[in-house]
Amino acid sequence: MICQDITKAYDTIWRHRVIQIFSKIISNGNMLNYIKSFLDNRQFAVKVSNTLSVNLLQENGVPQDDFNFWCRSNNLSTVQRFLEETANKLTQWANTSGFKFSNSKSQCIIFSRKRGQKHINVQIDGKNIPNNNTVKILGLKFDTKMNWIQHLKYLKTDINQKLNLIKMLSHTQWGGDEHTLIRIHRQLIRAKLDYEAILYQSTSHSHLKIIDSALNSSIRLCIGAFKSSPIE
Repeated sequence: MICQDITKAYDTIWRHRVIQIFSKIISNGNMLNYIKSFLDNRQFAVKVSNTLSVNLLQENGVPQDDFNFWCRSNNLSTVQRFLEETANKLTQWANTSGFKFSNSKSQCIIFSRKRGQKHINVQIDGKNIPNNNTVKILGLKFDTKMNWIQHLKYLKTDINQKLNLIKMLSHTQWGGDEHTLIRIHRQLIRAKLDYEAILYQSTSHSHLKIIDSALNSSIRLCIGAFKSSPIE
């Protein structure tokens, strides 16, 4: 899989062209009017110290996101050939549209359980895309073996940082009550785990134990249990 990022896509895209394309896809209606209202007549000003400039009309720019393209095959050379063809087409599109891909943010990953898996060499705009063992997409860390260990370790670190806030708010003398702490736990920790669980829950039970200790610590703090309290 190749992960791509367009350099300054937010700043350079022509909004009028975006509305033109949408009008052909969704025709007229409330949705098209909503998009027009969101993109049209966007203004900005620059403030230095206490001095504010006049309002200026922003002619270009829309919200942006990254994108990925991939190929699946038992033959690595087949994968490389198809990815190279796609990369070449993207380079041609970039040359005609005025966009530029960010080489520093582009990355390649091979999902395989084979040992000693070779890398592939794919270029964008004449530069090789680096091969990585993990890539982060929409908050999830994908690793080459798809065992989610790296992502679970990332989650554990993130949970431990949020635990500091719950520890402070769970003070016995001036801290929050159990109901408030449980709500904070659900918003800060449980929501994070539930959002990504649809993918990483497929891993083995032993791997899921990586985040169990931090999760149980948070619940104990919220309900005022002792460290020695049974998990159940």
